[in-house]
Amino acid sequence: MNDEALVKEMRHCLRAIERHKANLCTNAGLTTSQFDVLAVLYRQGAMNTGQVRDAIDSTDGTIPVIVRNLIRMNMVQRRSDEKDARKVILSLTPSGSELIEAMLPSYQKMLAECLEVWTPAEKETLQNLLGKVRQ
Repeated sequence: MNDEALVKEMRHCLRAIERHKANLCTNAGLTTSQFDVLAVLYRQGAMNTGQVRDAIDSTDGTIPVIVRNLIRMNMVQRRSDEKDARKVILSLTPSGSELIEAMLPSYQKMLAECLEVWTPAEKETLQNLLGKVRQ
């Protein structure tokens, strides 16, 4: 297999997973980026905007729009960082926690179904190999 074919297969795999994720998010009235923000805040707790941006692999231009819409939807709240007034701390509202808690089991089930073709050992190997590419 040549490099282009390998990248093409990886892209097809990721697109299939993203389509499933998009369907789940659409049914909940969210975009996939909004879901990602809710999920990272749920898993990691309150974070500043830059940390959230990095955690979901977003950009400086899109994260304010995502956050603004989540605040408007009463899913996320923001407050000034007591240590650095230039930074804003984001956290989930009770509504945001409730929504992401309801969505995560379906999301995790979807991921498990998409990846069930691989054994745990194969998944670990794949994760290690892909980690080398990111470096």
